[in-house]
Amino acid sequence: MKATMTTRHKEQVRNMIGKKVTVYISHKRHERVLHEDKDGLYIRYKGQRVPCRPDTNSLNVLFFLALDPKIRKLIRA
Repeated sequence: MKATMTTRHKEQVRNMIGKKVTVYISHKRHERVLHEDKDGLYIRYKGQRVPCRPDTNSLNVLFFLALDPKIRKLIRA
């Protein structure tokens, strides 16, 4: 089941675009600049475009979640 974002979450994410945010990739914490394009939110990690999503389990968006590109390739295969 996909979590839906509230209006508050959407506004917070909009304000974070172009700024450094905390991203958890494979249970490791990284600081990266958040970008947005036609395909959605992403960060640059190891020279690659890595899609990410906000963690909406709390009242505020505190961090983002992403998959390591290596793991993502394995899942797609």
